[in-house]
Amino acid sequence: MAKANVLIVEDEQIVAEDISACLKGAGYTVVGCSASGEDAIEKAAKFRPDLICMDIILAGKLNGIQTADRIIRNYNIPVIYLTAYTDEDTFEKAKITDPYGYIVKPFDEKTLLLTIDMTLYKHKLQLKLKESEEKYRLLVENLPLGVTIFQNGRLVFVNKALCDMLRYNDRQLTGLSLKALKILIHPDDVMQVCHHLQNCLRKYKSVSMSSIRAFRKDKELRWFEFNINYTAFNKKAAVHITILDITDKKRLEAQLTHSQKIETIGQLSAGVAHQLNTPLAVMSSRLQLLESDFEREGQTGFLLEVKKIMESLDRISNIITSLLSFARQSGDKKEMVDVNSLIREILMFVELNAKKRNIQIRTFLTNHIPALQVVRNKLEQVFLNVIANAFDAMPDGGILTVRTRVIVNEGIHKIAITITDNGIGMTKTAQKKLFEPFFTTKPAGAGTGLGLFLSYNIIKEHNGAITIKSDRRKGTSLQILLPVKA
Repeated sequence: MAKANVLIVEDEQIVAEDISACLKGAGYTVVGCSASGEDAIEKAAKFRPDLICMDIILAGKLNGIQTADRIIRNYNIPVIYLTAYTDEDTFEKAKITDPYGYIVKPFDEKTLLLTIDMTLYKHKLQLKLKESEEKYRLLVENLPLGVTIFQNGRLVFVNKALCDMLRYNDRQLTGLSLKALKILIHPDDVMQVCHHLQNCLRKYKSVSMSSIRAFRKDKELRWFEFNINYTAFNKKAAVHITILDITDKKRLEAQLTHSQKIETIGQLSAGVAHQLNTPLAVMSSRLQLLESDFEREGQTGFLLEVKKIMESLDRISNIITSLLSFARQSGDKKEMVDVNSLIREILMFVELNAKKRNIQIRTFLTNHIPALQVVRNKLEQVFLNVIANAFDAMPDGGILTVRTRVIVNEGIHKIAITITDNGIGMTKTAQKKLFEPFFTTKPAGAGTGLGLFLSYNIIKEHNGAITIKSDRRKGTSLQILLPVKA
């Protein structure tokens, strides 16, 4: 089996010839002998030997240490120093190049050959280790999982996937302290993260974390699932963390839960509506008979009371009709509708009520906006529900503002309808529950809690979105987004 190729760099010819004879006798191939650093660099580039025996003191501009430094950096060839100098200064300078051996002249053949064998073996192991590390690095860099290493209170490594998840580059994330990381993590989840990190380092074991929330660079809040493991990095205790973005999964779970809730409510609504329709029909027919009798007898007082009861029955009937419509998810026919015209019609309808309540109506409707393909009566119901809630939020009067404009949202042209009041506003808790069925902020008996719930689902049927912003004692702004091509 052929042994390694060796380059000898020695400016004393007799010593170089002795080393060459020794190596050849042991089966090594001597690819050349150089007396200067410059020549050694040329031969190293040309022959790419497996090992170099380098004298520290050389003739020419470059000494052995400088020559070895260039060769190691450019070609990764292991070097053994041969020198008659044993002073500490020379040794410290030589250490900078991380040599594989340091043989003091004069040396015997056995020492030289043993050092060469050990150097070649060690270098082979290091090449395998480097290859293994490179494969691991490529694996980690191309994983769909985010990977980071936390050590001494800082991130010391992040992979590309994690950078992509958080919209930062590796330079921005590497070196971040725990204090800086707390800014990225949702305040409610910071204690959980700190607890798990500390627990992992103290007990030297893996810890599975539940999902937490963190902010990307663009301020979007995302859900992440973490798994952390105790590890050693550069021979020091560290935490190895894998991270998976589960935001889409969370959204799908929420949509599924919402769909199941809607289906259940739809079934319940249909059953309740059918149960109520029969007695309501009986009550309505009896009241119509009473109305005729009182009208014929001139009982105006009783007649007025009957009319009030009939109005209440009409309200109940309208609620039941809405519930049945929701339960059936009816495929009402869509038509092209000018939203501005529809809003003007509705505002004319509520104008008298607004004056009675001392409410001013202001409109800012963008001209020539595209018509929308919608179910007209359902969209009317949405606007009426929202405006009615806005009126109720201004018991002492106020200003209702309605705006329309065309925007580009998520790459799609949409019409934005914004309805704003300067009324009493809502708490954050109320805002979170606003579109839930039967939730209302009104006093008992003053609201059904279905208006905005039905409105939300009507907008969803039209592939739109409805959002709300509210401040206590400052008012509420509700925005409806409808795609131009539904």
